[in-house]
Amino acid sequence: MRRDIIFFVNGVPDGLLVHDVHYFSAPVAAELAKEIQKLGAEASYWLRKGGKRFHAFGIRNDLEDEGDAIMDAHEKLSGIVDGYSFLAQDSTPEVWPMVQIREENKPHASIKFVELKARIRINSKDGAAEKLWDERNQRLLKHFLDFFDVVATDDVQFDNELCNQISLSAKMFRCGSLARAHGVDFLCKFTALEGLVCGSVKTGHGKLLKQRLSELFRHRKSIAKEVEELWRKRCEASHQGKAFSESFAVLVDSVETLALGTIVFAINHVKLAKTVDELWNRYATKYQLPAEVTAERPPEISRYQATRFIVDPKLQFNNVGAVTDRIFRERPQPN
Repeated sequence: MRRDIIFFVNGVPDGLLVHDVHYFSAPVAAELAKEIQKLGAEASYWLRKGGKRFHAFGIRNDLEDEGDAIMDAHEKLSGIVDGYSFLAQDSTPEVWPMVQIREENKPHASIKFVELKARIRINSKDGAAEKLWDERNQRLLKHFLDFFDVVATDDVQFDNELCNQISLSAKMFRCGSLARAHGVDFLCKFTALEGLVCGSVKTGHGKLLKQRLSELFRHRKSIAKEVEELWRKRCEASHQGKAFSESFAVLVDSVETLALGTIVFAINHVKLAKTVDELWNRYATKYQLPAEVTAERPPEISRYQATRFIVDPKLQFNNVGAVTDRIFRERPQPN
């Protein structure tokens, strides 16, 4: 089925719009901006964020499944936006998570919201599992009290390599959580873990990660193989730029678990060790990770990574088909 799939993009300069037989970019009419305002809080947020510098980008394709068509269009648009990131030097092009879908020659278009990265959590029936997990998080918080002192005080005892690395790794971990691609999330969080394990060591990180994490996570079966696989995927993501495959989604939980245990281990020794090497060489084999760190999430509130999350709010833009046809037909040249 032929579909015209239109996204909105912030940050592309007016004079750099492009057009082709299968795709276009165009200014957004004031009337359409008013219609966007009516679509709810998320649409209004992106409208305010875009201000006067957002445009419509359309992709025309012909795929049987609508989900496949949306993802195909998003992938192609992502490629276009990647190119604009070199051209739009004063702004970062950003695709809204809202998509307009018009089928064949229909006059109207449906509106859907698309997330390439989402975490779905199942709730328990009686709330008992959530209560237990909240109690676990309260115990976990106590381990982070020294962390907050490290990053939010000027105590001279924390002015050393280990504390600096703890701060940097925590920042990198958070950047991963904010990333909109699972692979980038994975790469940031693995980098956070790698810094806490390897510190200032320049070479041999793969071997050192396997050795040290096997010592700390000796309760985990096949920890050495687990680290080997994570390291292989990290190298693909980092050295070859392959951080945009859906295959990374299933690895995020694993690297999060290792990063959490490692940073708690480091925090628990900030008053004893001053360097990353000292931390591992003196304390790893004697340290036992606390139960709240090794605890597994109760199955009643299990969660999983979603790589293709499409929400249908049953909304539509009326009478946009003719405008879309005209834009594809006329295909004005770039300025």
